[in-house]
Amino acid sequence: YPKVKILHLKGASKGKNETKEKVPLSSRLKFRMASVNSMEIFYKKHLWNRYILPINLLVLTGIKFLKLVRFVRTVLQ
Repeated sequence: YPKVKILHLKGASKGKNETKEKVPLSSRLKFRMASVNSMEIFYKKHLWNRYILPINLLVLTGIKFLKLVRFVRTVLQ
């Protein structure tokens, strides 16, 4: 549709937009957690049935740990 415009906020996931204004914490968390949530969904959908339960639990534990690290780093910024 020719009247639709897309605005790309470069660096928004890092907490800054092009005007260097601070992005609210809730928005930064939403952006940062989205990729980890997508990673978990992808693994469960496409890879879960390929591996035995202990491996699956290990991978999900790693994803949860990454999520925790990103959460803490985002809050402390």
